[in-house]
Amino acid sequence: SSYWECTECHSYNPSARRACKACRRLRQDLLDQCLKDSKPESASVEPKPTRIATNHIESNYSSATTTTKPTPNWYCVICSHHNCNNDSAPTCAGCGSIFMTNIEYLNFVHEQEKQLLRYQEDSKAFREDLRQQATAAYYKNSDEFECIICYEFIGKNKGVLFHHCLHPMCKRCVLQMIEASTEPLLRCPHDNCITIIGERELRGIVKDMKRDQKIVDRLNEIGVRWAESRHKTFHCITPDCNQWWFIEQLQGNNIVYCDGCKHWICMTCVAVHEGQN
Repeated sequence: SSYWECTECHSYNPSARRACKACRRLRQDLLDQCLKDSKPESASVEPKPTRIATNHIESNYSSATTTTKPTPNWYCVICSHHNCNNDSAPTCAGCGSIFMTNIEYLNFVHEQEKQLLRYQEDSKAFREDLRQQATAAYYKNSDEFECIICYEFIGKNKGVLFHHCLHPMCKRCVLQMIEASTEPLLRCPHDNCITIIGERELRGIVKDMKRDQKIVDRLNEIGVRWAESRHKTFHCITPDCNQWWFIEQLQGNNIVYCDGCKHWICMTCVAVHEGQN
């Protein structure tokens, strides 16, 4: 017959072709000859070549450890190339893969699958850790460090890393900075660092230290008084709204939107004009 049927995927291939075009399985008579020539010590298990693992295996074939010396005539388990040589070269002339028996090939594939599973588990744990850090009020330290203010050694996950500069500091010292501050904004105390500590971080630290959130509200009140005392600043007229902003030279439109109370405020009348131009 001019065609032969693959025993794996049942595709028909020309008789001159040594391996199946669809699944790359070696022709059965050639595979039987390969198993006969390789003479493994234990019963050989026929591999099922798959396309999904081929690229990964080819890129890592050099890491496989083989103990069987190739025969002068052997078939490559990766590309099905028939290697006919007299010096028993350990690499395939078709794809460059090292010689492996069927048992060694299966063991190699199983090891690659285990490594892939471990990688997926590690990646999942890493993504979960990133998600928790993104939703947390502040970053926690992963290593022990010495606080630059109190000089105490802070254990793992016991301190705080500021979001924007990642400088470490103990929570107690941050709390003391909040209580003693006379300015609306707190800066990182590390040398040559001008990073502003966010309100979300401050409130998270105050909550963990089981203190009243009013000490953070005090900073907002200081900020409002500071803004009102400066030239070209405007404090929202809505009761209980602490929003304020700098006023530039208004040209045409004199209505601004307050992100705090969600109202439109007329800068000329200093009043709320909802739905009016």
